[in-house]
Order: sequence, then C-alpha cells, then structure tokens
Amino acid sequence: MPIPYNFTKIKDSIENSANSAVKKTGEFIETSKLNFEISGEEKEIQNLYKKIGERIYKQYEKNKPVDNNLIKYCKEIKEIKYKITAIRKKITKIQDKRICPLCGKEIENTATYCEYCGFKQKNRKNSSKV
Repeated sequence: MPIPYNFTKIKDSIENSANSAVKKTGEFIETSKLNFEISGEEKEIQNLYKKIGERIYKQYEKNKPVDNNLIKYCKEIKEIKYKITAIRKKITKIQDKRICPLCGKEIENTATYCEYCGFKQKNRKNSSKV
C-alpha cells in the first residue's frame, strides 16, 4: 500500500511545516515585543540625558559653575538660540507682526497691549503692507 504511505508522509510534512511556521511567527512576535521594550527603555535613557543637559544649561544661564568640558556645548546652544530668535524676527516681519518684549509671544504689529501678558507695547507705525 504505497499510496496511503505517501499521503501520510505528505500530511506529516505539511504539519511539520505549519508547526515550524507557527513557531517562527511566535518567535518573531516575541522578538518584536522585546525589541519594542528595548526601544522604550533607550528612549527613557535619552529623556534622562536631555533632562541632565537641560539642568546643566540652566546652571550655565544662571552663571553657576559648570564643568569646563560642557561650557563649549552651552555656548553652542546659546548661539543657536540667537539664530532661532533672528529667524523668528524675520518671520514676524514677513507676517507684519512683532514679538512682545516681555513674554516673547507673537502679536499684531498694531497692538497697544500684548494679548497674552497685557504688557503695554511701544508705539509703532501702522502696517506698512499694502
């Protein structure tokens, strides 16, 4: 009876392949979950690094002692902040707006008071845009 033997062999082969695929899928899912967990932990480390850096920079801004090796990075941050401020000024000029000198929020160029903090603004000419 060679025919039933072949069907049994084929059936066993299919079952083994299916079981192997299920096992591989399970391993893949478990590995993915663990990699996702690792990624979350690494992100937490990055957040802690960020907090450390922010604290050091705040110390630098307040003229408190900071490790000499870190002052270079603090100065770079300060330069970048100046660049960002300059870029924001260009944007507000293009939009015919201005920045409140007290709170730093963008307000209408013709505003007498800041709508965010209430600070009285210096007089400005009416909008020059046509």
